[in-house]
Amino acid sequence: MKRFFFVCLALSAGLLGGCSDSQTVVTDAGLAGAYDLTFVGNYVFITSSDRNELRVLDLGASPRDFVRAPNPLEPLSIPVLQRPLNLTRDVSYGTTDADLGKETAGPYVYARSAGSQELSVVAAAPEYFKEVKRLSVGGFITAFTARGPRGGGNSILYYATQSPEGATLYRVELPGPEALLAMGPGAPAAESRLSLPGQTVTALLSLPATREAPEQEHLAVATRRVASESQGNPAFRTFRWDASSGQVLQEYEFGAPVRLLATHPRVEKTVFDTQICALDSTVPSKSSLEAGAYVFGVLDESSTCSQQACSGVLAVDAVTGQLAIDSNQMPMQPISVGTALPTGLTLAPSAALQVRCIEQGTTGLVQVSEFQARPLVGIVPASNGQITFFDAVKMRQFDLDSTGVRIGSRTYLDASGQARTITRGTLDQIINVQMLDGATQDNTYRLVYQGLLPNLVGLSLSDTTRVQCSSTECAFQVGAAALSQRDVEAQDIVVLGNEAGACATDLTVTRTETLPDGRGTAFTPPLPPECANPASFSFRAGGNRPFAVYIDGQGYVGRMGDGEAGQLTVAGGYFFRPPGFDPNRPPFRAVLTLYINRESLEPLPLRADQFTVSTVAGYIPFVFSVDTSSGTGLGAYRLPGPVVYTEVAGTSYAYIAYPSADGVLQFNMTSILSNTANSTGLVPYE
Repeated sequence: MKRFFFVCLALSAGLLGGCSDSQTVVTDAGLAGAYDLTFVGNYVFITSSDRNELRVLDLGASPRDFVRAPNPLEPLSIPVLQRPLNLTRDVSYGTTDADLGKETAGPYVYARSAGSQELSVVAAAPEYFKEVKRLSVGGFITAFTARGPRGGGNSILYYATQSPEGATLYRVELPGPEALLAMGPGAPAAESRLSLPGQTVTALLSLPATREAPEQEHLAVATRRVASESQGNPAFRTFRWDASSGQVLQEYEFGAPVRLLATHPRVEKTVFDTQICALDSTVPSKSSLEAGAYVFGVLDESSTCSQQACSGVLAVDAVTGQLAIDSNQMPMQPISVGTALPTGLTLAPSAALQVRCIEQGTTGLVQVSEFQARPLVGIVPASNGQITFFDAVKMRQFDLDSTGVRIGSRTYLDASGQARTITRGTLDQIINVQMLDGATQDNTYRLVYQGLLPNLVGLSLSDTTRVQCSSTECAFQVGAAALSQRDVEAQDIVVLGNEAGACATDLTVTRTETLPDGRGTAFTPPLPPECANPASFSFRAGGNRPFAVYIDGQGYVGRMGDGEAGQLTVAGGYFFRPPGFDPNRPPFRAVLTLYINRESLEPLPLRADQFTVSTVAGYIPFVFSVDTSSGTGLGAYRLPGPVVYTEVAGTSYAYIAYPSADGVLQFNMTSILSNTANSTGLVPYE
């Protein structure tokens, strides 16, 4: 038996259902393969796939613990199908005045595994807590969702199967647990409702009914084409489907394949009573949200489109199918998690957060903090271990920096990185940077005098495909793009070298030419006789534009001289839309201008001297991670997976499965500090 000890950390006694500060709690659930979780009432159901079972965490217990088996020394085990990897639950939304848009869980939790043709139906009420039916289906299950009973009716399970011909969507009605148990080995009949030849279903989501049509059975369905030769099928689609009639009602314009879907209950109010960040002053597109007004999707990064277009989270209007409108009244941008992959998604209504915002004070930048229940918060764990909170009403990241884009620093350095002296004026008079809020990122730009040019460093002189020398001149193949983009031009410098180092004499480019065969060529005088047996060559910027410009972490972006004629625009795109965003303004990352008064530099710049300027985006999303350092007891909590959200006794909690730890981590959301590694307010269950 595995036994785990941990400390329950909270802001104050009672926040964690009776677990006070630094109170030691013991659990011996022995989770193995905690890959997914869901919740019903005060119970969180967690897969233990290596043991072919589910475990149940009781959120109402004090101290919080796994539900015990009849033998209280053991946690309760709910045997299910082999290697359960995915869970879903019955869920419905109120359609009367008394419960309009309220989310309610039904009697069942469902489990499936990868490559299985079975489904486990688990009764989720404490008086059962067991599998009440094992459903055998006619294909491999790729997605499932369920709708809870209404007015004493049945639960409805929807699932998609895969065969060589394509996907099929099924519907099956399940009576209550007692009736289902009374059926013995029999099972309710499943009805085939939709055939999708040449496609596979990647995600299903039961959508809320409306007050006007309380019996409607609408689903969001995400698909991908399984073979390029499947003629007539789109590469991907996501749509609203009526499970009763079998009709597709609306295409959803995510613009990319989707692998995970989520929606939300009714949100009564979308504006804040107080504002501490500039972003709070932007206006959401709707003053309230009906249940299921938006459908959120995690985009599928395995597609061939760009990282920016096919990564992150998007939302569509559930009725029109159009992309959701953000608080700048434009189609939203994807909620990005950088180069990582989102591993889960949930929507948290009235989630209380501690928002720490940087603002401009009278004496400089200051940080202000406020606890406030946000109308609807998106929670996205990612494969890099970070977790993102975003504003799911304004359809954008939180921006915790209200000061906007700005310059961080300017320096003038020699080749060794030591500061050089300016004898007249100041650096801010020499280096001018124009920035654009929402397009300029945190970067350091380096303007290197006679800097190296791209793809032309340390190349072999013996390569006759690149270099051909005669007694009158040398021809260096630099590529047509280097000439058309003006990366190489007349008066540039060719540095020769061998094992002893650089030759004392450089070559100067006399002219450039694109030859009839399309090769871009730079011509120089012949090799100097005083440079014995040169073995390699490199190109450096020279002439009227002797500064090569690099961005740290990205590399070469262009070259420039000084004065207005040497201005360099670094192209870019909008990664974020700040308040007052102007869609008609062309995006750029920076416009650099160098005004050098030669008398202000003593001595004049030498090769590899550089001016640097750093830019600050003035944009800080609400991102955090788990403190896995020694002493926290959280060292294994590095790779988060699926996430659920619930409130217990008025406190907001997120629960995230961590396959890396075979455990689940509880987050008290009011304790979370943005943009840091957290340990306070986190409780592991293993």
